Amino acid sequence: MWSEYRKVLEIETRMVERRQKFKNHWIKEEWYAMDKNRDLVIDYEEILQHPEVAGNVAMAKEILEYFRLKFAKKDLVAVPHEPFFEWTMTVDEPNREKMDLIWNNGLCTEECGEGSISLLDVDYTRAMDDLSIDSEEQLEAYFNKIDSAKGNVKDGQIDEEEVCRFLYGDWDFLCAEPQAEPEEDDFDSWWRFYYTENE
Repeated sequence: MWSEYRKVLEIETRMVERRQKFKNHWIKEEWYAMDKNRDLVIDYEEILQHPEVAGNVAMAKEILEYFRLKFAKKDLVAVPHEPFFEWTMTVDEPNREKMDLIWNNGLCTEECGEGSISLLDVDYTRAMDDLSIDSEEQLEAYFNKIDSAKGNVKDGQIDEEEVCRFLYGDWDFLCAEPQAEPEEDDFDSWWRFYYTENE
């Protein structure tokens, strides 16, 4: 009995140690890249300076709004370190794994990349097995839920962005594909690109 207890305790201890090791790495490699002044919160200005935000005011506001809802704090003006780490571990990492399972394994017969698929492209047997779905009807209902994840609009096709919105919610900053920069000599496209990114 005691030997079994010690084994369980050792496993739990190793899990705690691995989590702390990952957290230390995450703080060094991920958090400090955003938290420039090391005050353990990421404020609006630091969000704006993040390379993936790049001064996009609408995106910065959406990020704060998302975490206000996630952390149930209406007056949130900066993202705190500890809750953000918990979100990373319990929401972001699991969702990334689910996205890979759904998109690259469950619903696609091969790597889908940036394309889109319809139900006709789905290998029902493999998808039901990979996604632990019991019937074709349930699989089709699952597909339709993903199809309506972006703005509650269905077109019979799904892509990776819709899988993302199905898992995270309908949030642009987490799921929308960034606009490709126009060619250097295309002034009109540059003007539209800049205006859209900074509106």
